[in-house]
Amino acid sequence: MRVQLIKKISAYSQWCTRWRKGCFLANLGFLVTFYIVDGSAPVDVDAKTILLLYLAGKFGIGFPRGPATFGICQCGQKKELHSCRSMLFPTVPQELVESLYLKWGGIARYVLKYALVKEQQDFLDKALNISNIDSVVKSFGKYGENLDASSCLIHRSVKDGFHSGPYQFASDYVVDEIYNRVYARDRDHLIRFVSVTREIGETGQLNRALFEKHAHTVIAKGGSFKIRDLRTKLESTLQLPMDLSTLLLSNNSQVQDATNCYFRPISNTFESVDSFIKPNLLFQMTGAKDHPCKQTGLCDVLEILGNPSKPELYCVVPPDRFACFTRQSYHGTDGQVLSQNDTIASVKKLTRFVLTFEPSHQ
Repeated sequence: MRVQLIKKISAYSQWCTRWRKGCFLANLGFLVTFYIVDGSAPVDVDAKTILLLYLAGKFGIGFPRGPATFGICQCGQKKELHSCRSMLFPTVPQELVESLYLKWGGIARYVLKYALVKEQQDFLDKALNISNIDSVVKSFGKYGENLDASSCLIHRSVKDGFHSGPYQFASDYVVDEIYNRVYARDRDHLIRFVSVTREIGETGQLNRALFEKHAHTVIAKGGSFKIRDLRTKLESTLQLPMDLSTLLLSNNSQVQDATNCYFRPISNTFESVDSFIKPNLLFQMTGAKDHPCKQTGLCDVLEILGNPSKPELYCVVPPDRFACFTRQSYHGTDGQVLSQNDTIASVKKLTRFVLTFEPSHQ
């Protein structure tokens, strides 16, 4: 019996070797190929794989054949990538990893493995150059098709338990670049797309991201804006300074000496604050019906501004959201709604408004 088993395994191994050098080896390079890995590396390929199969007779081990639970792994977090850099890619400068993370959004092979390979880094710009609103909309919800371009620009978010979440752009850099390219090529199409809120389907994610970018552009240019006090419900007009210089904020020390600036914190540094203008104006861009305010982010920005006596928070929304947008709750770090007693004094001072502008606003 033992000799018979050895012969069976030997014959099967020879067959596997021939098959692996054919279709299996060819498939290893595909971005849509996934691997179940163990601790033994095959000698012929740069991967660790385990092959699941049915063995003949009583030598096979059965697996449950019922419904399976599928999970997905999220892109690398910044802290994880920096740890990998120090252990596996020590020749890649830490500053370069930081800047590539802000562009690629955590795709480890581009942030670490190909960090110093120009041809691979150019791939992102090539993907951006061939993208427009229609092609990106088509890519949303079709992860795995035409992956060469779309996988650079669009990621699938991951919920608790490794469940699949909504699609999202790889990074703020990608949103900015798509917006700038589309604005230059087909401004009218862009304006029509962002002027109406979309709640249903993956297109809503794209719509909200591009609206927020468009709102930054419009607010920084200044002018008159329609506003409504979310407490008194009185409508009025806000006059903002013209043609402010946009400053992408990476260090709080940049704020003190800067003048005539529209401050945009990079990489969502302050929750619930997308931008601010000295001395007392905070802005939160949203296309959503409900957009709770995180107290921590508000408090941090108010502290940077020196805790002004009359701070104002403006929720910037598309025109079709203006009439129905209501006062939002303050939330703590645990996501729970804060009571009046739990709200920090500096945050209590905020007067909150909803603000909108016409799509063609310059």
